[in-house]
This record gives sequence, structure tokens and C-alpha cells, in this order.
Amino acid sequence: MKSENVEVSLNSDELIYGYQFTLDLEYLTLVNIGGSNFYDRHYDVVDNKLLVSYDNIEGVTGDLLKLSFVTKSEGQLSDFVNLEEDMLGAEAYIGSELQTFDLRLEARDETEFNLRQNNPNPFKNETVIEYNLPTQSSITLSLYDVNGVVKQVVKTQGNTGYNSITLYSENLIPGVYYYKLESEEHTATKSMLVIK
Repeated sequence: MKSENVEVSLNSDELIYGYQFTLDLEYLTLVNIGGSNFYDRHYDVVDNKLLVSYDNIEGVTGDLLKLSFVTKSEGQLSDFVNLEEDMLGAEAYIGSELQTFDLRLEARDETEFNLRQNNPNPFKNETVIEYNLPTQSSITLSLYDVNGVVKQVVKTQGNTGYNSITLYSENLIPGVYYYKLESEEHTATKSMLVIK
């Protein structure tokens, strides 16, 4: 990749009350940063690292933050855009109990079916399951215990591209569970851990 403009966005379907992260700027020049109720006090650049720490007592959802960069050299974009843990851990705070979720960067090919690992995992009260669909489709998400007994079923309409479903641990005992996502053309299964 030659030196070029890069845009990174932080989005959420859930109500976010805060987030923080550290982004290495060794191979990037920050051009613009902004978002919903995002001000200069929410970020700083220290030792060639972008530090972002945002909070909002009312919560925000949707497009939370947009970052624009210019790469300083040629190479793979995945080598340039890296979240680091050395100054501020990459996490978001969701829900009335301010449950902590890890933030992660990932390139998404929204033309492919993809079921992601639930986050957080393990979890106590609720967890988010993210998935991509190549086309709009009816989907069924089934949660099974280790004996194959169905514990929860969610049926909904999935949109083309990114989607998410929040599962709650009500009526679940601590242990390993399996979740299976079925669309009209695809099926995938992963495991999760409920703790109390």
C-alpha cells in the first residue's frame, strides 16, 4: 500500500456510556478526529500514541467516532493501525451496570457470512454476538447447554452486513453453552461460558 488516506470508525448498536483506547501513530499522521459529543478534552497525543478517553452519562449509540489518517510509508494497513494496551486499555462501557467490553480492530468483509465470538466471554449478565450476512436473511440464534438442550432461541431479520444480538444470562446456570446461528443459506456454531 502506498501512502494514502485511511478512515477508521467506531460504531455501536448498543448504548455506550464511555470508551477508551491507545492507538499507535508510528506509521500514521492523524488528520481529523470527531464524533457524537466528542471534544478536544477526550483525546491527546503522547509519545506518538493517540490516547482517547470518552464518557457520556446519557449514553450514545450509532456512529461514535471517526478518525482520519494519512499513512507515513508503504505497507499493509493492518501493520499500521494497532490498538495498544500500554497506556489505556481498549474497552467500552455498556448498559446501566457499565459492563466492560473489549474494543478490537478488524477488517470486515461484509460480503461473507461470519459469526464472531461473543463479547465479553466469559460473561455474567449479558453478552453480544456479532455476525455478518452477505444478504438480508431471516436468522435463528439458538443457545444450547452441553447436553444439547435448547435454552434460548432468538428469531429476527438480519440485514446485509454487520448485525448483533444481545443475550442475557437469566435462567442460565454457570457453565459452557453453544450458540448456533442459522440463516437461510449458512450455519455456524461457537461456544461461550456463563459465570456468576
